[in-house]
Amino acid sequence: MNNILHIKKSFYTFKMKKLLIISVFSLLISAETFSQIPDPKAPVWGIYASGVGEKLSPCMDPCWVTYTVAMTTDPNIVENIGYGTMAAIDEGITWFDGITQQKRFSRYFDDQPDGTWKCSPCDLHIENGHWRGWGNMGVRGGGSSISGTYSDTYDKSKLGTFKISRDVKGKWTGTWEEPAIGRNGILYDITISSDGKKISGKYDVTADGGKGNKTKGGTFIWSFSAKSIKK
Repeated sequence: MNNILHIKKSFYTFKMKKLLIISVFSLLISAETFSQIPDPKAPVWGIYASGVGEKLSPCMDPCWVTYTVAMTTDPNIVENIGYGTMAAIDEGITWFDGITQQKRFSRYFDDQPDGTWKCSPCDLHIENGHWRGWGNMGVRGGGSSISGTYSDTYDKSKLGTFKISRDVKGKWTGTWEEPAIGRNGILYDITISSDGKKISGKYDVTADGGKGNKTKGGTFIWSFSAKSIKK
């Protein structure tokens, strides 16, 4: 009987020692893992832009640019930068600074341009209403398509029309027309201000409608008219 009790006690003691060793080993691993987590206040972080399913390109479709906060030494970040699918916006910053910039640029928060890859907001808001540029203008739309009318035409019996749209690369192009006389052309090299109150670019005259010249590379600036809105 005593032998049996001694065997049980020895087995119990062995199990407790084994459990203690495993517990200490687990604590050491946890401590080592925790020590590898970087300090969010340390300047070892960066904010990175990436293209959704494609390489980054300057002023690409702003709806296809996303932003990530990560350590500058993250191997996945380094690898993607090498592939051209990611690029650094800012490095050597704290995690908190990175999150602030991520909110500024992300389409789901402030949706602001980053100045290189994202040159306009994704959900572009255009001030619908009265504009000036080609005479009195009526502009409507937003997002990736804008259209409207203008009064500076040769034949005043009918307003001129225009329409511009943004392609998947973020490039704006469009057309304009004076339907009363069949005068029309194209719009290109278009830039839209971040506040949606100014549109500028170049135009060509494709068909002159028997009036004026076949201009190429003419410039235009259309601006929102706050004064007209207040009347």
